[in-house]
Amino acid sequence: IGPEGGFTHQELALSQQRVSLPGGILRSETAAVAAAVLMSQQRVQHG
Repeated sequence: IGPEGGFTHQELALSQQRVSLPGGILRSETAAVAAAVLMSQQRVQHG
């Protein structure tokens, strides 16, 4: 699992930042999409 060439130093640094999903209970399908959106936003914000 992961990119063929490995993770960049920037990607590894971003993986150390804590994020949280919205409060309440999410279905697994919804939680996966919400997590993907949060990760995408972090990537855009930090280049």
